[in-house]
Amino acid sequence: MPRCKTVVPSEERRPAVVKRTEWASPEEEAVMVSRVEEPACGLLRFWIILITGGTFHVFLAYSLIGCLFSEFVLGWPWYMSLGAFLAAYITCVSIAATERVGAPDPHIRGQQAMATLRDYLSLKCVIPDDVDLDPKPEQQPPSYIFGSHPHGIHAFGCSALNFAGNDMARYFPRVWHRLTGAIASVIFRVPIVREVMLAHGYRDASRAVCEKILREGRSVVLVLGGEQESIRTRGGEDAVWLKNRKGFVRLAMREGASLVPTYSFGLVDIYDYALPLQALRMWMVNTLRVCVPIFWGVAGTPCPYERPVTTVVGAPIHVEWTLHPHPALVEDAYCRYVDALERLYETHKAAAGYPADRNLHVTRDPPASKETLANEAAAFRARLIHKLGPEDGRITFADAEQRARDALGEDAVPAPAEPKKER
Repeated sequence: MPRCKTVVPSEERRPAVVKRTEWASPEEEAVMVSRVEEPACGLLRFWIILITGGTFHVFLAYSLIGCLFSEFVLGWPWYMSLGAFLAAYITCVSIAATERVGAPDPHIRGQQAMATLRDYLSLKCVIPDDVDLDPKPEQQPPSYIFGSHPHGIHAFGCSALNFAGNDMARYFPRVWHRLTGAIASVIFRVPIVREVMLAHGYRDASRAVCEKILREGRSVVLVLGGEQESIRTRGGEDAVWLKNRKGFVRLAMREGASLVPTYSFGLVDIYDYALPLQALRMWMVNTLRVCVPIFWGVAGTPCPYERPVTTVVGAPIHVEWTLHPHPALVEDAYCRYVDALERLYETHKAAAGYPADRNLHVTRDPPASKETLANEAAAFRARLIHKLGPEDGRITFADAEQRARDALGEDAVPAPAEPKKER
């Protein structure tokens, strides 16, 4: 997949080294000189990619080997093996390490395994010339919520933003140093996998953890489509799931962060997919929130095909900073984000080697009518009254409503719907 000039940053426009400011710590300056190891080659390269692509398969294999070893070598009965496994599992998931919000060690981000994955998939993070993520070097860098699309089987688009030596680390090191990837909570319920993710700086994507990350002045990468998007992944089809996904907009408004869309071209093409038991797997996603995709790569293994993946970063979308975001403000920011994501795809798909007839399909909430906004405003007012009490709730709602009208205009913010009288 060729890298077109339209998405290549200008060497003249951005310095390779950022000048020290009062906000730049020694750790941040060390990012610029952190060592990026050479990628592995030969058999070691194959095993690294295989283990990365089949993390859960490896865990299940280790579990099976451990049970067989304990039964046939140590002479333990099967129930003792199962009990030992469950004890280790409960101990692992009971440790509250998922509450940590710190950044990973820059040397881990540049280690050989990460460099090998980046080299194998030609994994790039590209920031166009017109995108500026650190406009005021004399101040603390802004906080961002990066939306990573699509999910694919593995969220390698999230990884592309975290690798040492990428465009983010080179041109915006202060933002990169404060960047934390947030992934599905279920990942942190799997022993071994959980520890690997924590060591590489990934955190639980729960609202509480994301709030902590943003309140510390950091930025967070969220794979917004989640399991709904992953289970629908098809080779050659670019699809994004943003239906019932307005929580990230409210989070950005409450924590004073800006929204940044990103799209990873080629991510859906690194595996083949099968559709048996789709109804059962969709039930598991909708009921248990567990995604069980059926996929394979090289020679039927979890090793992905050696195809390039390029993650392009869009321009920040600034939103209103308010503790109680009005539904009209949320709707406006949500629509702007979806439009920006679609423009990002259309602008760079040719440079990514996509044909002109390949399009992005976004499953989203339909634009809200005035009647819908009025009903949502009434529900919003009721929640505030329930939370803050009648007097404070009405005052807070009036303030949120006026803030929305100042930002969007009088016509864009309908009055809350009156409750229907029972006969």
